[in-house]
Amino acid sequence: AMPKTCAKIADTLGFSIDTASYESLVLKNEISNFVAKATEPLFPRIEKELMSEANEPKVEVKAEPKENKKEDEIISIDDFAKIVIKVGEVLECERVEGSEKLLKFKIDLGEDEPRQILSGIAKYYEPSSLIGKQVCVLANLKERTMMKKYVSQGMILSASDGSLTLLGTQSKVKNGAIVG
Repeated sequence: AMPKTCAKIADTLGFSIDTASYESLVLKNEISNFVAKATEPLFPRIEKELMSEANEPKVEVKAEPKENKKEDEIISIDDFAKIVIKVGEVLECERVEGSEKLLKFKIDLGEDEPRQILSGIAKYYEPSSLIGKQVCVLANLKERTMMKKYVSQGMILSASDGSLTLLGTQSKVKNGAIVG
C-alpha cells in the first residue's frame, strides 16, 4: 500500500508525479486551485477487534539459562596475544577529588611520557605507600574518560580474594618490560 500512496494522493488532487509537475508546483510555486475528487481510503480502517488481537502476545518466550558458562570464559591464544601487559613504576599517586574509590596514578612504562591511570583501589591502599612500587599494567587498553574530566590510559592489574593485592614483580625490572 505504501509505495503507491503518493501516486494515489496526486491523482486525487488532479496532478501527476513527474519532473514537470514538480517544477511547476514546487519550484515555480504555481499551485492553482484544485478540487479533490472522491476516492477510496488510502489505508484500510483497523477494527478494534483486530487491534486487541494484535496486542495479545502470541508466544511466551523464556530465556534459556546458559549451561556452559565456563566455555564462554575461554579465550584463544590469538585473543591472548592481543593483550599487552607492561611493568611500570608508580611516580605519583593521589586520591581523586570527589571520589571515595579512585586513585590517580602517573606510571612510567618506559615510554616518552608517563601514563595517567585511574584505579578503584583507594579503600585498599594509601597513595603514598605506592610511590616507587612497580606494578603490572594492561597497556593497550583503550583510553577512557572517568568522572567527566580524568583520562585513564590503561589498567593496573590486581588480584582479589576479599582483600586486594596489586600485581608486580619479584625483583625490580626495567620499566616497560613486557609480561608474557
